[in-house]
Amino acid sequence: MKIHTGEKPYSCHICEHRFITKSLLQRHIKIHTGEKPYSCHICEYRCIRNSQLQIHIKIHTGEKRYSCHICEHRFITKSDLQKHMKKQSIANTYKNTYWRKTNTMSHL
Repeated sequence: MKIHTGEKPYSCHICEHRFITKSLLQRHIKIHTGEKPYSCHICEYRCIRNSQLQIHIKIHTGEKRYSCHICEHRFITKSDLQKHMKKQSIANTYKNTYWRKTNTMSHL
């Protein structure tokens, strides 16, 4: 219900950031304390969240689940693919604009 009401009863005693749940507050406090309970078994990487560790481990395994449908380049995370697609979209827009200008000039 807190999500619908916007209520955030848990606040950080350091920065006063507010949270819906106690667990989110506890996770946030690790930012201030520097606690990094999750560690990579291959290298010395440490992090706050297990989800961050799972992404990091894919660097060692080479797993890249997300691929670009334009150039087939592969990425570890969906957000990396989305960044790439945004760049591809911008590059294609410029390329198409240049192509239209070049062909228009040669037509004249």
